[in-house]
Amino acid sequence: MDVSIDIMRKTIEELCKFENRIAGTKVEHAAADYLNKRFAEFGFDEVLQHKFPVISWDPQEATLKIVSPIERSIDCALFPYTTNAEERVRLVDMASDEVQKTDKLPVYGLIEWGPVLYGAPTVAYNKALEKGLDGLIISSPAEGDMLKVLIVDRCGDLQIPVFNVTKEEGASLKKMLKDSEVILDIKAVAEKGQSESFNLEALIHGSDEDYDIVIGAHYDAWFFGAADNAAPVAIVLEVARLLKKHVDDGGTLKRTVRFLLFGAEESGSEGFYFLVNGSRVYVESQESLEKLGLVVSLDSVGYQAPNYVVTTHELSGYAKSIIRTRNQEDRFMHWAPPGYGSDHWFFTKGGVPTIYLISWPSDFYHTQKDTPEVLDYDSVHAYAEYAVNAVINFSNADVLPFDVMNQLEKISERIKEFMPIEVPTNSLQPVLEVLNNILKRTSNLKKFKGEVAKSGNRKRISRLNGFLRKTSGTINKTLGLLLPVEGESPAKHLSFLESLSEYVALNSAVAALEKLPIIRISPRTRNRFKSFDDTPMQWAEVERAIDDLRKEREKLVDRIRKEIVSTLDIMTGILKDLEALLR
Repeated sequence: MDVSIDIMRKTIEELCKFENRIAGTKVEHAAADYLNKRFAEFGFDEVLQHKFPVISWDPQEATLKIVSPIERSIDCALFPYTTNAEERVRLVDMASDEVQKTDKLPVYGLIEWGPVLYGAPTVAYNKALEKGLDGLIISSPAEGDMLKVLIVDRCGDLQIPVFNVTKEEGASLKKMLKDSEVILDIKAVAEKGQSESFNLEALIHGSDEDYDIVIGAHYDAWFFGAADNAAPVAIVLEVARLLKKHVDDGGTLKRTVRFLLFGAEESGSEGFYFLVNGSRVYVESQESLEKLGLVVSLDSVGYQAPNYVVTTHELSGYAKSIIRTRNQEDRFMHWAPPGYGSDHWFFTKGGVPTIYLISWPSDFYHTQKDTPEVLDYDSVHAYAEYAVNAVINFSNADVLPFDVMNQLEKISERIKEFMPIEVPTNSLQPVLEVLNNILKRTSNLKKFKGEVAKSGNRKRISRLNGFLRKTSGTINKTLGLLLPVEGESPAKHLSFLESLSEYVALNSAVAALEKLPIIRISPRTRNRFKSFDDTPMQWAEVERAIDDLRKEREKLVDRIRKEIVSTLDIMTGILKDLEALLR
């Protein structure tokens, strides 16, 4: 199949004309209409539109003007969900210890972005609130006249206006503040309210009805959004065009393919999961995810950046084989498993085997410099070739290309990592023993898969595929997010295991506090000491804190115990299914 870079380029350029296609806005709706027509151009007579509610935020105007010591306007952008404001303000350097509100003018803080891409603006915002500032200006992390935005408060209304300026403008303002007082006129105007967004879905029905394939990308964006996310949308449409032509020309497609373009990925709701709204709504609308055999999700493709193929562990071998077959070893790097942050997540967490394609990182991410002119079109072309081969090969495979033993080996490695930690609850040893029992049958399963594939017996193939899909899905559901200590939330299997380290730290803290002399005195005696006005002794009031820590420790132990029991049940179930399959 010949991928057309010209057709994809046209889609990218046209979609980027819908600047700031933000969740629920008229621009996003117009972009959806364009994509609907694009599907029609490629021969799709019916495109389903799935409507869902969102909270829209539509920036109208952002201005910063220096009025003293000089007069000059500064290019700026609003951080998402900044509230409206128009006022004259005094600027202060938040790196200084002298951040005080000493006059009648509102006071805005100036701060650099910081070292962590995702977390730094939130840290700066919270710091500004703690200092009682009336607004905040954050300079971008990279040079090159780039304005950058990120959500800083999970889509809730910001309590103070937050602006972004380029790194160069931030440095200029900082230098100005060293020599004189800086006064600015600021204006922030945005419209916020209840609205709706759309997921677009087109289908090519396969000849078999066992498992469907989803390939998707979001079409909303900040600024022009060429790599994030017009190029991925163009790739999805190109795969749709090629497979439609393939089928129309008499080619084989055994499994149904669903082509999905998601709205409201960048924003649209309040809460922990303020991102990936369209894909979440789609996942939650499904009666069951067990019919989905594969999801291929694309995001931020086309940056001049490392190109990743990220998969759940059962697809590692399959993903790498396509890289080798296409002679793309120098183009792509493999990573597993995928974390939170794009449209694959709720599919993955729901158990669906996942391939996630992304170019990362890039200074152009979420900036006005993410335009069609700077895209790496060789990368876009390579990803399109990869995606179309991943989809059609999976669609026509008799036996699902899942290495569930690789998944189980990764689970075993995770458990072994935490085995030395002792907690007064169920041991991890029984779980490891069941896992070892399963892994002993690796060669048996490999041989069985080969025999079944060679036999061509549809009933045996269906039974084998049922085991592979059920097992892979069960293991994928154990993926969970860890705390975003470094600004991001990595995902790992059996995330509760991290609680074992928390238990050790908490238990150590309680043990240390229990060594305080006052704790060795009975509660009745302590209370008597407190009742005397002339008590000559002093001590740290830690009794209640220790009691609270003990309660938290017990809650933690109970949670770990339940998770270990659940994990043992999961592995025991997999072992029974495997034994029945091989019998």
